[in-house]
Amino acid sequence: MFIGLVFQSRKQTQNFTYFQQQPIRGKAIPTVAVVFAVAVAVVAVVAAAAVAEVVVVVVVVVVVVVLAVVVVVVVVVVVVVVVVVVVGVEIIVVVAAVAAVVVVVGVVVVVVVVKGSSKAESRLKTLHIPTTANTRQSNFNSSSGVAVKAAAAAAAAVVVVVVVVVVVVVVVVVVVVVVVVIVIVAVVSAVAVTVTAAVFVVVVVVVVVVVVVVVVVVVVLVVVVVVAVVVKVVVVVVVVVVVVVVVVVVVVVVVVVVMEHEEEGGQEEEEKEALSNGI
Repeated sequence: MFIGLVFQSRKQTQNFTYFQQQPIRGKAIPTVAVVFAVAVAVVAVVAAAAVAEVVVVVVVVVVVVVLAVVVVVVVVVVVVVVVVVVVGVEIIVVVAAVAAVVVVVGVVVVVVVVKGSSKAESRLKTLHIPTTANTRQSNFNSSSGVAVKAAAAAAAAVVVVVVVVVVVVVVVVVVVVVVVVIVIVAVVSAVAVTVTAAVFVVVVVVVVVVVVVVVVVVVVLVVVVVVAVVVKVVVVVVVVVVVVVVVVVVVVVVVVVVMEHEEEGGQEEEEKEALSNGI
């Protein structure tokens, strides 16, 4: 029994000494380091891919937003130009209508006055009314003075009638022209208002469509980015878990193998020492 206790004590001492001379950590560290290096490389590659994808998506979002802003600005500029052109055309039409009215009224007045004057003059000539003061005086003093007075009264009546007709014609022409101008201005204003309203409706529709498209694109891109990031994170987590499991398994296997090898070596040493001591 004493010999057995001594043998057991020497065996434990030799195993402890053997483990100190050939530590398990010294053999396992290179393998663990390699595994961790590979794991870090894989994680770095996955992270770089995720970052690159996020950067690409962000660039696409920025480009889409810039294009949307450019489209909206172009649409607004076009609308402003169209509205300005419509208003300018309306102003030109109104000015042209007023100018035409003024010209027509002036021409009508001139024509009526000229015609009336010529008719009055011809009427006076047909009546053979004397034109000089001496002749008129002699006619009034003569026996035919009554006839001359009657002719002068008739000529004056004709002139009054001509003037009244001219005034009536001018008034009628002015009224007709004013009515026509009012109708033209109303039609032009209605057309301009209709065109302006249609243009603004088109602009509103275009802007709404552009905004909706931009919102949809941005939402889709955000969803894509979120999904991509989540997928990358899941992949990285899975890779890290797999790497950790592999490292743990490798370390356990290495430790078990080394311990078995050291245990076999310790038993061989004990047997050799026992044989050499004759126990």
